[in-house]
Amino acid sequence: MKMKIFTSRSLHVLASGLSMVAQRLPFLKNLTPLLSTGPGGYFTAPVVISFIGIDRLSGASPTVAPTGGSTNPATANVGETFVWLFRTIGETAKSYDISTLPPGLTYTFGSPVSSITGTPTKGGTFAINLVGWEERNQRGNHTPTYTLNLTVIEPATPLEIWTESFWTGGDLANPDISGPNADPDQDGIENLLEFVFNLDPAKKDELPGIFGTDPVDPSMLTYTLPFNPDGGEMVHFQESSTLQNGDWRDLNPANSDAVITTSANSISLKIPKASAREKMIRVVARIPG
Repeated sequence: MKMKIFTSRSLHVLASGLSMVAQRLPFLKNLTPLLSTGPGGYFTAPVVISFIGIDRLSGASPTVAPTGGSTNPATANVGETFVWLFRTIGETAKSYDISTLPPGLTYTFGSPVSSITGTPTKGGTFAINLVGWEERNQRGNHTPTYTLNLTVIEPATPLEIWTESFWTGGDLANPDISGPNADPDQDGIENLLEFVFNLDPAKKDELPGIFGTDPVDPSMLTYTLPFNPDGGEMVHFQESSTLQNGDWRDLNPANSDAVITTSANSISLKIPKASAREKMIRVVARIPG
């Protein structure tokens, strides 16, 4: 009897010791040793050990986070160098899955710090998703998705700078006043044409331009207008013989006898006199894009 009691107590001590050791062995799974005495001479102990992963890239930790002074949300400027650094916290990822980047930006893997760098070429607001993976080639466990909110700012265009020089506050925000198609001074010249003709949109003006015969070559007609060099790509000369909307066509010096010249403050069109009895010439302005 004494021997049986001693054996039972010894095995209980052993079971307790194994339980303590098992808590420190996360790779064991569902181990239920037969240790203490029970009916029929078998020994059982209520020891159940669950598997616990070691530093897995899953769940809430580890996570992707900016580093090296990078922030989220972040801003960049079109045409300027951008650098955003990031890493995983809790374990170093061996690969990343990066969603589509704005034009001009690229992703470079590093250990432990990776980067998104480049020179943006297009403005807008972008949500860039990043996922860190435990193994190379995006295998194994992974972090939760991390979203970088990046705003790429387009530089102000010459038209925007010109507009802001005349209007502020509510007037600037009102397209019926400061918009390119608006005519706040009601002189029949829309703001976009006021810009390319270098006029004052807050002052009534007559439609500018001098039309006549070239004094050097009487066989040529000339049309000269005041000109804002910042609007050079916006100006297009057109001709028509019927005044029908579908009959107007751009004059292209590359495939016609037309000649277009510009100076610091004027733009001139020179074309041969038409054989038809009438020919209409007009100038239009288009915002690129």
